[in-house]
Amino acid sequence: MKLKTILLTFCLASSVTFAQHKTDDYKSFKNELRKKELVKNNNYDKSIDYISHHNLLVIDLIDMCSYFRSDRMKYKVCLKAFPTIIDKKNFFKVYDSFNSFSYAIKLYHETEGMNKQNESEIHFPDPFTYNGVISSSCERPISQYAFEEILHKIEELKNENYRLSQLKKSIYHSCLSTEEIMKLTQTLDSDQNRAIFLSYAVDYAYDIENYFYVKQLIDNKFEKQQLVSFINKKVERIVSLHTAEHCKTSPSELDYILKTIKDQQFSKEKINIAKAHIAKNCFDLPQLSLIVNQFSFDTNKLDILKYSFQYSEEKNKFYTLRDLLNFSNNKRDFDEFLLSNRI
Repeated sequence: MKLKTILLTFCLASSVTFAQHKTDDYKSFKNELRKKELVKNNNYDKSIDYISHHNLLVIDLIDMCSYFRSDRMKYKVCLKAFPTIIDKKNFFKVYDSFNSFSYAIKLYHETEGMNKQNESEIHFPDPFTYNGVISSSCERPISQYAFEEILHKIEELKNENYRLSQLKKSIYHSCLSTEEIMKLTQTLDSDQNRAIFLSYAVDYAYDIENYFYVKQLIDNKFEKQQLVSFINKKVERIVSLHTAEHCKTSPSELDYILKTIKDQQFSKEKINIAKAHIAKNCFDLPQLSLIVNQFSFDTNKLDILKYSFQYSEEKNKFYTLRDLLNFSNNKRDFDEFLLSNRI
């Protein structure tokens, strides 16, 4: 309970710090607007340029609008800013910046109204008719009940950054369909957070060749391009591993390697020999566990495990080697290492 409280406090503090950083960043730009307040075209050009390179909080966008008398310019600025807004749930507050109700309605239809229409038009792939490659670490999606339980808990969280961290935590070591991942992603508002979660969740997708459907959830062109590029590489790698012969060293060669390690008199030499073989050979996880067990001390085992991770083709199952460690603090260190290398 104490740990949960600490984590919650940390996440909330991080989000406040992030928001404060964004506000401070805007304050420096605001000084430029004040200098050019009498030159409305300069203000407009400056604002558009700033929006093109920064994410905005709604409170900052409202302030930016205050430097324009023309509703037409406010509309253009707000329309340009919408994809970059961090707290989209507060976007409705922007409408009060307009003198003309018609411009506020027009902005709604081009932003939030469009998003709602797009959300209803999103096509979800059917995992039950999927016949493609299945990742070895994800052979069956979680039950509908388990999924709805996760979704319900996430929807109750008000802070977006905390929702993102809890989403990652909720699906860790789980197996979900692309449809389920997409529905969880819809609990996030910003394209940036959606892209972060979708990049993380690809390792837990059952119907991996359906994963390209997730790009429907991203509006920002740059974020979408980055995500699609990332997914391409991930899917290609998983498919190639599925079709290729499994990475494994021959039994005779493995025996020789184990004997070579065992024959070393000192731990340092054993570690160096083991790492040299791990770097230039291909071992599956059972073979790797035999190498790790050549060491008596947990610290040495942990060292070898961490070093081996970068060379393993079974990273999604690497957590199964946790039981090779004897002490809880080393197991915790191993868990944290895996988490930090999956994000």
